[in-house]
Amino acid sequence: MSEDDTNSLLQNIISWTIQSLADGAAPFVTKKLCTALVTFFIHFSHLWPHCVRHFLYCLDLGRGTPVEGLDDALTTEILVSRLDRRKLSAAVWFITSLVEEVGKTDMSSPKFIQVHERLIKTGHDVTCLLAQAFNPPEDNPAIKTQGEALACFQVCLKLL
Repeated sequence: MSEDDTNSLLQNIISWTIQSLADGAAPFVTKKLCTALVTFFIHFSHLWPHCVRHFLYCLDLGRGTPVEGLDDALTTEILVSRLDRRKLSAAVWFITSLVEEVGKTDMSSPKFIQVHERLIKTGHDVTCLLAQAFNPPEDNPAIKTQGEALACFQVCLKLL
């Protein structure tokens, strides 16, 4: 698969994920699409090194966009503050799956060393997302989102 085809695949999976949210698809559909994104990251992390920030940017835009477009993105803090409850939940599902699945790979294997290093570099973005999920607006308490963020946080702690 060429690099252009691979990048196109990434944009399509992200777009399908966002469309599943817009269509009100069952949560398991969106979670499966998030898992597909995680699989993409594990196999092509060199093409998607800032996966969390890019995914948040795409959620904010409401569509998949080229990774190169990330240069024009707002700060992560602003991006997460603009996400509605559904998009915030999807981002938490993505992070949870990302950490769980990368955690299953052998950190000492040459094949996965870069994957682990790139995941660690997403720490700031993950922290911003979880802070937002733990502290939803007063007019929308979203207790379920807080529970999902707590589960995500616990998964992150296990990896450390």
